[in-house]
Amino acid sequence: MGTGTGTTAVLADQLLAESGLTYTTLRLPWPNDRPEVNYTLTHRHDQFVGVSGSRRSIADVVCRIIADPSLGANDSLGIGDPTTEGATRPVY
Repeated sequence: MGTGTGTTAVLADQLLAESGLTYTTLRLPWPNDRPEVNYTLTHRHDQFVGVSGSRRSIADVVCRIIADPSLGANDSLGIGDPTTEGATRPVY
């Protein structure tokens, strides 16, 4: 496996890519207890949307990946509620 410089997340993604495994990395927001499923998925090089997300939204993404493993395959998915964009962390 190669080495390089960068953040821990970048190095982890590099190691996973070099491993030959199919993987999905989840970038999670501050969780909240809102009773809704409302999120925007962002990919590896996209800017994260929102500062918080409901636990139900996070569970929805995980269930979608289980049902369709090609969703997010070899990618880093950010899960955030766009209505929390610009809010002070955390949002409950």
